Amino acid sequence: MNSLFWKKPPLDVFILEAPAVHVWCASLDLDSSFLAASLELLSPEEQIRARQFYFEKDQKQFVASRGILRNLLGRYLQEDPKNLKISYTPQGKPFLPDTSLFFNLSHSQNILLIALSRKNELGVDVESIREKVDHLKIAKRFFTQKELRFILKQPEDLQGQAFYEVWTSKEALLKAKGIGFFSEESRNKEEGFSVLKLPDPSPYHKAALALAELPQKIECYLFSSL
Repeated sequence: MNSLFWKKPPLDVFILEAPAVHVWCASLDLDSSFLAASLELLSPEEQIRARQFYFEKDQKQFVASRGILRNLLGRYLQEDPKNLKISYTPQGKPFLPDTSLFFNLSHSQNILLIALSRKNELGVDVESIREKVDHLKIAKRFFTQKELRFILKQPEDLQGQAFYEVWTSKEALLKAKGIGFFSEESRNKEEGFSVLKLPDPSPYHKAALALAELPQKIECYLFSSL
């Protein structure tokens, strides 16, 4: 397994061969021209969904995240991003019908992650670190004893970061499985999935990736308006 760090993508980045996995990190603080171009790529359903957000910031972040997603998917599939038909499972997991490209996305505040694979289902999660949260109270309710012990072993000033390492790992796993955090199935353990800690997208975020099969190579790329 190669060491993981965020880097500038090479020119041939959109050649994705199984079993490699690509993970993209993007800022959602984008200029108005990129947002306008992104809005043009969205499906009518996505445009309606964007207008339903009460706060303008949330609307802009949704438009940006979907624009970046369609931009990347179009490049990998060599298709017009506007024409891509993104469907959803009953649990809300997005997928592309009739293609061999698996993907998943997650955003927290202004950070977006998108993971792609040609071979297996996968899930990705990013969370912003919130200090004014009773991390131990949440951990005692939702985490296993092993996970709780991992947090408690850390110095007190690092327990919040450890909490988010566990949380993102659990979320990424559930997203890979396509199930909800509070579903009965979520009580099961990894069961054939591998979970990896991703490089921190920023000093204020933690992230994780879950895969149905551990690939030999994972590449982490920084997105700019390609």
